[in-house]
Amino acid sequence: MTGNDLADIGIGATTDEQLERLARLATDTGCDGVIASPREARAAQPVGAAAADHHAGRDVAGQRPR
Repeated sequence: MTGNDLADIGIGATTDEQLERLARLATDTGCDGVIASPREARAAQPVGAAAADHHAGRDVAGQRPR
């Protein structure tokens, strides 16, 4: 889906912004993961890492402990 496709259905965000919004929505509602292309997975990874840390009691601004 492209930015033009999103605009056609009334979404005024870029594809990256929409990806982040949907990934946050999924993790905030308790989903354990999302299905994404390799490019999208890389972009969504910081959202998932921050959610995992938060749910585990580690709120470290999206950084996973090593």
